[in-house]
Amino acid sequence: MTNEKLTPVTKPDHSEPVDYTVPTWQKYLLIIALVLSAIGLSLQAVAFFQGENTAAGSDGNAMTLESRSTEAASSTESDKFNLLGVDMSDWSILLTKVGFSFFVGFCLGYVFRIFLKIIFIVCGVVFLLLFGLEYASVVKVDWIIINGYYDGFFVWLKPHASTLQEFVKSNLPSAGLATAGLLVGLKKK
Repeated sequence: MTNEKLTPVTKPDHSEPVDYTVPTWQKYLLIIALVLSAIGLSLQAVAFFQGENTAAGSDGNAMTLESRSTEAASSTESDKFNLLGVDMSDWSILLTKVGFSFFVGFCLGYVFRIFLKIIFIVCGVVFLLLFGLEYASVVKVDWIIINGYYDGFFVWLKPHASTLQEFVKSNLPSAGLATAGLLVGLKKK
C-alpha cells in the first residue's frame, strides 16, 4: 500500500440559481426577426400614407371612385412607392412575412419545449407512483388496459395533429421560416 494523501470528494455547489435565460444567439435571431417585421410594417405604413396623400385630385378636392380608378389605370411607374429606385411594396410584404413567421415559430417552439418538460415530469411522477404502489402490493395495475389507453390516445391524436399542422401552414406566411423558428425555439442552448 502506498501512503498517498487522498483528496476529499467535494459535493457540487447547488446554491447557484439555475439560468433560465435565452441564449445570446437566439436573442440575436429574435431581434433580427422583429427588426425585419418592423421594417416591413413601416414600409407598408409609408406606402399607405403616401397613397393617401395622392388620393386628392390636382385641384385639392376629394376624388370620386371613378376618377381614382381612371387615374390609377393611367399611373406611371413613378407613382409606385419607390425607395432608391426600387419598388418597396413587394419588399415590405416579404420582410413582414419573414420576420413574423420566424417570431411566431420561435414562440411556438419555446412554449412547446416548456410544455414537454412539464408533461414528462408529470408522467414520470405518475409512473413512479404506480410502480411503487404496485411493488408495495397496494394496487394492482393492469398494464394491458393502460396500453389500450395509450394506443387510443395516439389514434385520437393523429387526425388532430394533422389538423393543427394544416392550420399553422395555412395561417403562417412562410412555413420554412416558421419551421426554422420552431426548431430554434425547441433548442435549449
